[in-house]
Amino acid sequence: MGIITEKVNRHILMEADTSSATNTEMAICYHYNLQRSADGDEEKAKKISGIDDKNFAKLTPDLLEIGDKVARDMGNRGPMLIHSGAATALNNFYAGASDKTPKADFFGNSNNRISLKKQGDGGSGAQLMSAKSAEAAGVFTSSIAHLEANESQSLSNSKEFKSALDILEKKMLDSARNGMVVQAGKSKASFTEWYLTKSSRFQELSKKHPAKQVTDHLRAELMLLGVARMSKKSSEKVIAGVSLMDTKGLTKYQDEYQDNSDVSIGDVQVSAKHLKNVTADKLTADAVKAQVIDVVQQSVNGTAWKMELQKFFDNNDALKKWVVYEAGSGLFKFTGQTATKGDYNGSEESVANKILVFNDSGIAKEYSLFDYAMSNPQLCDDIGVTFKATGRDSYLAFRIQSHVEHDMPMLQEELNNIESELLQEGFFGDVAKKLKSFVEKAKKAIWKFISNIISKVIGNIRVLANKGIIAFNEAMGIDMNGTVKIKTPNW
Repeated sequence: MGIITEKVNRHILMEADTSSATNTEMAICYHYNLQRSADGDEEKAKKISGIDDKNFAKLTPDLLEIGDKVARDMGNRGPMLIHSGAATALNNFYAGASDKTPKADFFGNSNNRISLKKQGDGGSGAQLMSAKSAEAAGVFTSSIAHLEANESQSLSNSKEFKSALDILEKKMLDSARNGMVVQAGKSKASFTEWYLTKSSRFQELSKKHPAKQVTDHLRAELMLLGVARMSKKSSEKVIAGVSLMDTKGLTKYQDEYQDNSDVSIGDVQVSAKHLKNVTADKLTADAVKAQVIDVVQQSVNGTAWKMELQKFFDNNDALKKWVVYEAGSGLFKFTGQTATKGDYNGSEESVANKILVFNDSGIAKEYSLFDYAMSNPQLCDDIGVTFKATGRDSYLAFRIQSHVEHDMPMLQEELNNIESELLQEGFFGDVAKKLKSFVEKAKKAIWKFISNIISKVIGNIRVLANKGIIAFNEAMGIDMNGTVKIKTPNW
């Protein structure tokens, strides 16, 4: 799965003062076990709780008093309470992540893996997670898996995704090319270099702003339009007060690039061996520049699919609540399992399933973690996600190749049939006319062949979509990069 970059609290719903919270957790566990001790053995209560003498010494009389009150209010949570302390889970199923700190602060029986919160704590919480963290990526991707497993909400059922596929299908047909003499990557690089340094837009903006600042701004424009490679910091390079170029506005500069005879196209052509049978008119500067612009435009058109997919995630409360759940419980993180309707009470003790809110007088509130998450999607300020293709062989390219190999005999058979028709008509008569007829029929056969392959590839994509977004992205070779912001509630 691709990596997602997020801004997210490591422990959603967490205390700002972690040392004080840890000491309170130990005090509660100690008194719970002491109250259930037949002989009032304090040392035994400490040992059962998993508290050594060094940590027990940190428990002040005030904390021990609170621990006693909370423990008395708890009722039966199992034969003992064990503080998670320095415990670690056996596994972390987030790709590339290593943190195994339990989400449960202490645990009793299988229905009581408790995340402890202090009443009155709130605010933004502790920002402990790096924006590049695999831990954050795991929260996001597993939340999507929870959503799809529980709400039958696959990409194929999303109107935004259906729209994206329609665009893709049409764009693929429109973008089918035969006889390209330029390389796509070098073509976009050539146009980018010209746009950043020689275009009239560069010249106009350079009158008011430093050249380096203008170049950065123009590169950001092309990145956002899908022409240049996207950078995470592209938006930071935009000049304040200068409008960003849109797809319609870019047309002016595409025309300028093509019409200006002083524009150097650079080394954009394919290798010489592929140009042996190419007619001279296809290799003129004007013809090559026209193909460069065609490549640029196809890149711009391709961003429409990404934008449609983006809509699937924007303001998606259904996804937000699952982000809250996974961040609070760690279900997928520690088990590799997707959620069912209700709290987890399996064998992995690191997964939290209860939220216990306390004050100086004892227990103030208690929540099922699952129910709390389902009722509080607003804790996610916003969700944003962007998409990019990876450098590895994509599903699309693979499937096109396989379909070409599979359907090629049918194309050859159709061409043979056309040739037979020509031969059956005899060699006499208007040979030139018959040859022209053969060429026209062959062109139609080849285009039918291309259209059929594209249609089959789209069909396979739709099948993939039914398997959910994670399976779809993995097969397509797509990485997701996004942001999630999670609030810490005021308990």
